Amino acid sequence: MSYPALGYSWYRAYCAAMLHADEESLLEAVSSARQAIQNRATELDLDLSMSDGEGKQLQEALHYLTLLEDNTTKEGGRLLWC
Repeated sequence: MSYPALGYSWYRAYCAAMLHADEESLLEAVSSARQAIQNRATELDLDLSMSDGEGKQLQEALHYLTLLEDNTTKEGGRLLWC
């Protein structure tokens, strides 16, 4: 099975955020990944609602970043996974 997205900088930023273990900078990593995804969509002049190809990969990555954010909260300065 081939994963063409592996060569894209947005995908590397996305993976870094999803696998981020440092609670101090997790939300910053998520923000950086979102920006990289938006930049790629702009570069390709894509509508992120596209349902195939790289557009779909970008859309799915944004979805999973949102899930990560939605299930992460701060309490007493520490991140908690809900």
